[in-house]
Amino acid sequence: MKIISTCLALIMWASAVNAKELHIVSAGSKTGSLTMQATAYASDLANTYQLQLSAPGNFCQALTQVNSTTPTMFLWAHDFEAAVQSGQCPVKLPANMQPIRFIKSSSLICSLTNADSIFKGNAKIAHTVPKKMFSTVISNINTAFGTAHQGVMFNGSGQVRLALLNGEVDLAILTNEHADVIRSKGGSCKFVLDDQSNMPGVVPLQQFSQSVKLRHSFNTMVYAVNMSKAQAAELKRNMQQAHKNCNSAIGQYTRCDSLLDLSWEIDQKILSRWQEDVADLIE
Repeated sequence: MKIISTCLALIMWASAVNAKELHIVSAGSKTGSLTMQATAYASDLANTYQLQLSAPGNFCQALTQVNSTTPTMFLWAHDFEAAVQSGQCPVKLPANMQPIRFIKSSSLICSLTNADSIFKGNAKIAHTVPKKMFSTVISNINTAFGTAHQGVMFNGSGQVRLALLNGEVDLAILTNEHADVIRSKGGSCKFVLDDQSNMPGVVPLQQFSQSVKLRHSFNTMVYAVNMSKAQAAELKRNMQQAHKNCNSAIGQYTRCDSLLDLSWEIDQKILSRWQEDVADLIE
């Protein structure tokens, strides 16, 4: 019996040593979409890789955890990149980043009572970080409709939706996967900050005012860092396989990808959109 136990221990040790190493790093807040996706991927890929998950809750700290040798899945967002380019973080982006997945998450305006209040009055609107970006969004809404809405900032979309559910605010700006929670609680997310949308049951806010920019989205990218092209391609295939399984952690989080505007082929159009939105935040 002792010999069998020793053999099993050796097999488990050998498997751990031989498993492909993967460090998953989320640059997002602890309750936000990026970290929730990172956690889901960690669950789905645990049988394929020897995993380490890092989600410090701060984009600059996250950058420090992407070292120069460990194969890494790095979940990043365009507003973080704008902050780095404007000097708000002294840590440079890794040089060997291969984009393998892109999501455009247009922001929805959600309410538990009256979604049309976005067009009138002085509502309290919950939003996540960064403050400057959402201050501009809310200022543009006020300019477009003659309103006097005030932004209330929370650190993470999870806290934003909780504030709305608790009645602390009148409206909330959320991406679709978080908006889905509000809809499940009887609320509505009628308007989207975009000029066009494929999401059913939502109306682009831009159509009500052509003179003021009412477009906002969280552009997020997953990068393969410190990997060969073959390693990056394998990681991408493993991620896609998890997405195809509606019972996987990422499948459940995204409702089988129905909540996401997701692209696996990163073409020049996507890269140009990314660069344009980064530049908008720097100016």
